[in-house]
Amino acid sequence: MSKLLSNEVLFLANPVRNEILLDNFLEADLQKFLLPLNFIQQMMFSPKYCIRYNFITPNSRIANCIYICSTFCVIITYIYIIIIDTAILQFPSNLYVILIFNSCITTFGWITNAINNVIQSDLNIDFILKFQKIQKFTHITYRQFVTGNWIHVLVIILFYIVICSSYAVLGGLNLRWILACFPLLLADLDIIYMIRMIKFLRCNIVIWNMKLKHTYEVSVIHHAPLAAKRVDEGNKMKNALIEVLDASDIYKKICSIPILYYTVLTFGQSLSNVQAVIMFSEITVVIGMFLMWAVKNIVLLVLISFECENFFITLKNTQIVLLMSQVKECSVEERLVYKSLLRACRASSEAMSACGVVSVDAKLPLRLLSVLVTYTIVLLQFAFL
Repeated sequence: MSKLLSNEVLFLANPVRNEILLDNFLEADLQKFLLPLNFIQQMMFSPKYCIRYNFITPNSRIANCIYICSTFCVIITYIYIIIIDTAILQFPSNLYVILIFNSCITTFGWITNAINNVIQSDLNIDFILKFQKIQKFTHITYRQFVTGNWIHVLVIILFYIVICSSYAVLGGLNLRWILACFPLLLADLDIIYMIRMIKFLRCNIVIWNMKLKHTYEVSVIHHAPLAAKRVDEGNKMKNALIEVLDASDIYKKICSIPILYYTVLTFGQSLSNVQAVIMFSEITVVIGMFLMWAVKNIVLLVLISFECENFFITLKNTQIVLLMSQVKECSVEERLVYKSLLRACRASSEAMSACGVVSVDAKLPLRLLSVLVTYTIVLLQFAFL
């Protein structure tokens, strides 16, 4: 057995798959929290991990092989649509370019997600286990998030059902074209997964700040038993914040590529939708469907940017709380702990960067909309001037 990621999660070599033996038990409430976020991903053969018999384990080799086979099916489907169907339907050149772009970027996203799920499987597991450790200190209830998780997932699935049904009824497209829309669902589900996870982390930090304020609002206690209790509580709070900061660092690693991909996807699809609207300007229903698709992408990007911005603002508030605690009369050991936690918060409170290309903060949607408006004006000039 060997240690993984310098924690107490141990693995046993197995000819079929690697299984975690210790410290990988998931509570029932946490499994209910994860169920809506993982169910559809499993149905699309792209799980980030496996939860079985109340234990979380990496994906088996069989699951990885199935995902690789599904990736080949997606590639073959899009190649068939581009080569065969477009030749039969005789699309205009502009629409043919849009189709090639959407097919390539969708296939690239599916392949990227498959690689990430294999390479970052251990990070995804460690991230969930840290959730459980943090919750044991903050005692936040998972149930208040379960309903929100189901609502987010069901809304995006309902959106795809409506859009695909509209394509089938109004556009007269065959089953291949309808199924070709659903690989894009995987990118949306990834963004929803990230939105709900960062929101949960932020709520835990808020509770941590409230507990720190409550612990040190009272005046200095000189009684030995109470002082010892205060030191023990301080150690628990220190460990809880370290777990939150570690989870934040893992979040940055596992989410940077998907967020960058979704930003590029939103930009590319929005411009292609504008071009399609120009081509089908006389068909009102088609315009409505393309606009709905663009709005969906932008709304999800706004939500993830908003949650990331709030998370890092909360981390900065944590720094203020730590500074206020240092001002109060406390022991030398407590001051050293505050300073170490303050340094850790400052290191983790920098805005998240998507692979160093864009900063994931509240300004990201504004910057993207600014670029989209500029290129939309260019497309309109080419079309009407």
